[in-house]
Amino acid sequence: MDPTREMPLAVVDPPWPRPSGEPPDARGPVEGGPFAVPWTILDAVGIVLWTLIAQLIVGLPLAALGLGVASPFSIGVALVAVETVTIAGIVAWLRVRGILSWRILGPVRPRWSHVAVGAGVGVAGFVLATILPELVRRGIGIPPPPRQQILDHVAGGGTGLWLLIVTVVLVAPVIEEVVFRGLLFQVLRRRLGLWPGVLLSSLTFAVVHLELIDRPLSLAALLVLGAWLAGALHRTGSLVVPITAHALFNGVAIAATLTVPPAG
Repeated sequence: MDPTREMPLAVVDPPWPRPSGEPPDARGPVEGGPFAVPWTILDAVGIVLWTLIAQLIVGLPLAALGLGVASPFSIGVALVAVETVTIAGIVAWLRVRGILSWRILGPVRPRWSHVAVGAGVGVAGFVLATILPELVRRGIGIPPPPRQQILDHVAGGGTGLWLLIVTVVLVAPVIEEVVFRGLLFQVLRRRLGLWPGVLLSSLTFAVVHLELIDRPLSLAALLVLGAWLAGALHRTGSLVVPITAHALFNGVAIAATLTVPPAG
């Protein structure tokens, strides 16, 4: 058993790992060395469930008032509210548990170069999870999925569209990567190993997107994307890489949805 798993957080949680060229000492591990995370699998699973609960907390009152799709602006506000409730709950839980740690960001200190790497990962992810599934769909004659209802309501522009873009391209990737890669994947990798961590975190990432459960090809594509992003975190050690990749992926996807007519 790795003894660092049972050590107090203050002992195993230095401000940041030091560059790999420096020798290890009492200040803590170097980059690429042993990397313990202070949260448990139950913490991570609970936070994943919270992402769903946050949608109900915001969505049910709006639905009861008939405001769910009343206007582009109300849709945008609802999306911002969901993400705000989600991140507030995550931060509160980690603080109460005493495990709000830089380790969410991975074992390597974030660098600007990770943004460039993430952009490349995002482009490749779009090919793997969007273009290739679309070619498969057309090749075997599967009908195209319906356009997303939210995008249909806000496609006319205005404040609602910009709120949607900011939420989907900037806010949602940060929150989802913190939850599914920063928290869930890292603790599963630590406790169960690399491949179980990739598979289980990616499967959870796919299934949580409830709007896709009736579209097996889309669900499979999301599973591939989740595995791709988990692999990016594992290879680079920085959560900045999958965050940037996810943001670029969402940005390209929403631009295509708004500008390209649905394929038949």
